Formats: sequence, structure tokens, C-alpha cells
Amino acid sequence: MRFAVWLTCVIALSACAQRPLLSTLSISDGVLRPNGATATIPARISYSLNARADVEVSIVGSDGVPYVLRERATRAPDVYEVRFDGSIDGGASARRVLPDGVYTVIVTADDGDGRGATESGTITIRDADTVAIEVANLQTDLATFSPNGDGENDDIRITYRLTKAGESTVYATDASGNYFAIDPWRDRRPTLQSHQWDGTTGGRLSGGRLLSDGPYVIHVEARDMAGNTSAASVPIVLTGGGTPRIEITDVRFSPIALVLGGILDVRITVRNTGTAPIRSWGPAPGHVYQAPSESFASIRDPRDAAKPAFFERPGVWRVGVTWQNAPQPFPLRWGLFAPTRKPDGSEDWDARLLRPGESVTVDGQIRISIKEDSRQVRFSAGVVQEGVGFPGSRVGEQLVHVGW
Repeated sequence: MRFAVWLTCVIALSACAQRPLLSTLSISDGVLRPNGATATIPARISYSLNARADVEVSIVGSDGVPYVLRERATRAPDVYEVRFDGSIDGGASARRVLPDGVYTVIVTADDGDGRGATESGTITIRDADTVAIEVANLQTDLATFSPNGDGENDDIRITYRLTKAGESTVYATDASGNYFAIDPWRDRRPTLQSHQWDGTTGGRLSGGRLLSDGPYVIHVEARDMAGNTSAASVPIVLTGGGTPRIEITDVRFSPIALVLGGILDVRITVRNTGTAPIRSWGPAPGHVYQAPSESFASIRDPRDAAKPAFFERPGVWRVGVTWQNAPQPFPLRWGLFAPTRKPDGSEDWDARLLRPGESVTVDGQIRISIKEDSRQVRFSAGVVQEGVGFPGSRVGEQLVHVGW
């Protein structure tokens, strides 16, 4: 009885030892046409591994050059599948479609105990598009930029050229390799491409988060319909980034009753609640407007009356006043600070900044010539971010009686 049991075990072990390390290779489609004319369905290369072993999958052409499809790695017994679309690793984050020909797929296994196995099969490539898409002349207009809303170097322009039609995507990585989307995969024509980046993930206007200061790398990846891919990168530096924001904390209009031609005093207090210093521009606090005939844009340059002294200069902030029938949004605007004088006598409007957490009070005056049938004018104040819009809403509304 004991002899019978022993003999059964020996036979079973012998049978296990005789099982092949690899099963016969199975290839779903022996012919591939990677040319983009139609969707390329990858060939499925399947095999069974019957014992733990190191496995590598490669493909060899008639020239004898091997291309690795799966790097050598230790694998547990199981059924495995490798998909092959006709392209191989071309180095530098690129893939290249193989030229027409008959190729041999080779799967090798080594269990580390002296037992190895090799299985092979053939795949034919026809009508291949081997002209690879390329990302050419990738560059940025600035090597360093400061996205803080001050109108100076707030964003960078990324340009490159695609050598053939395909898809491309743009993204940034930091020193730790973290990924930040700039523009997703989109169909592109073989022309010069351009992207504007404001240092955020997904775009500031879409609520994107501003990235931290530091070095970054801009990456562009492209692929054509056949399966060729290409990539390029360029370094940039983000410095002085921040979110500009000011809020009105107090508004006062006085007096609340006056006669036509009288002076209305305006006092507006603002606080920088953002994370970036705020730049401003004139007219300076204290300027007297004639309303409704004047606006900030009607003030003339004292050195040349044919030129405006002030206009909508992107990146600067002002406080403004409007009323119910004003000819434009916040036509009466004042800068946050008066200019300083340079040695040559010219005005320097950028010498003073409103830094995060700081507050400033702006005083101005309006000579009222506004005639309403109701003899009532409803004034309110607001913040103006030139070149962007009017953050926040109208505040400090005050009804002023104007007699005439």
C-alpha cells in the first residue's frame, strides 16, 4: 500500500516536471497595416507561463535587429498578452512604426534553475507609414516669467511646429516630476502651433491653481495616426508668482445733497487681499472730474494735448465711481497712489506698490453736472483691474440729491 502511494507521487511529480515552461505562442492577427488610413487593431500576442520565470518579449526583422516589446521581468505562472501595433520604442520618448516586412516575435523564459524555453511566431507589416511626426522648433518667448497680474511677463507663449497632421498635448513638470496640464490632446494641422500659459493648471480663467515659484520643464508630445510619436521639451523658470486681488473695505460719498455744479467728495479704502503686489496708475488721488462730460480717458497729456494721459493699461488697478446712467463702466477712476518724481522730472507711477495685507485710502472729487429728472443720482464704487474687468460688484451705493 505504501509503495503504491509513493509510486503515485513520483509519477505526479514527474508529470509536473515535464510540463513546458512556455505554451505555444498565439498571435491574433498576423498582418498589420500601420498607416493611419484605417484604425490599426493591435495584434494580441498571447502565451502561458507554467512556472515562475524571467520573461522577455522581442521582435526581430529580416536584418536581425531585435526590438524589445516587453523588458525582462520575473513573472508568476499565468496567461499573458502583449499588444503590438506595429511601432517600437524609438528612444527619447518617441515611438517609430517599423517598415514593411516579415518579423519574428520571440518570447524567452528562464526559471533560474537551469530550465529555459523559447517560443516564436511571425507578424507581417504592410503599407506602413514610417514618416514620423516631429515636434520642431519648440521655444518660449521668455525664459523666466512672473504670473502675478501686474501686466509684465505674466505669461509665456509656447510655440512649435508639427511636421505632419496628428495630435499633440502640452504640459509642464516640476523638479520632482509632478505633471501639470497646459493643453490636452487635440487634433492639429501640420503648421506652427502656439499656446499661451499663465502658470496655472488648466488656466486661471477656469479656476486653475497657480503653481509655486521654481524651475519647470515644458513638454510637447505628438502622435500621428499610424502610431509614430515624438516629444520635445524646454526649461523655464516661474518666479514672483501670485494672485492679485484687492477689496473695497469702505466707501463714503459726501455731501448727500448739493446743487448742480457742486463738488461731491469721494473716499474709497481698499485692501490687498491677494498674494501679489498691486501696481496702479493715474490719475492720482485728489483729481477733480467734471461729470458726466469727463472720464479717465479724456484727460490729456500735458506735454501733448493730442494724446491721452491715461488709458486702460493692462496689469494696473484703480478704484472707480459710476452712476445709474453713466456712459461707460466706472468712467471716473483714480490710481491708488500719487507718482514720484524721477531725477529728470518725469513721473514714476511704479515706485509704489500695494503689498499683500496693506490698505490705502483714495480721495477724489467730482464736480456734478448730472441732470436727472428725479434730481437724484445713485453713485457707487468699484475696483477696476485694467485689461481684465471689474472684480467684485458695485459697493457703497449712495443716493445724492442734486438740485437745479
